[in-house]
Amino acid sequence: MSILSKLSVVEDQSKFEPDPILRRRAKLIERMKEQQEMAQAMIDKKPYMKYQAVWVNDEETGEKVKKNMPRKLRQWYWELDGIWYFQCSYGNRKLKLRSGKSVIKVGKLDKLVSTIGLLISAAEAGEMDKMLEDAYTKKLTK
Repeated sequence: MSILSKLSVVEDQSKFEPDPILRRRAKLIERMKEQQEMAQAMIDKKPYMKYQAVWVNDEETGEKVKKNMPRKLRQWYWELDGIWYFQCSYGNRKLKLRSGKSVIKVGKLDKLVSTIGLLISAAEAGEMDKMLEDAYTKKLTK
């Protein structure tokens, strides 16, 4: 027993989940970076495609094979009468940025990428945590 007592035994760290606020923040930042890349590709007039690994059955062998498939991405921005708008989402919930309003009037297309960059900075600083919490609790109550 004296040999085992020399070891520093702790709980399994792999079972601990990260802070839910940090997890939601990271997910939002990841999605906003995708939107930023999509907007930049649109400005540069280049195609943008995101892929995800999916297990599919191989038709010839019948075995399961991991394959990269295109992922459907929805734009959070649109144009109306020459003015561009951006709406930040968490899942299928629109984030209320200020007093119940969720849409940002960007103006010209060339400002879209920088506007998304400002939102990413705000999310990294934790300024959007309350909005994420509200969107998450609304999801749970429905």
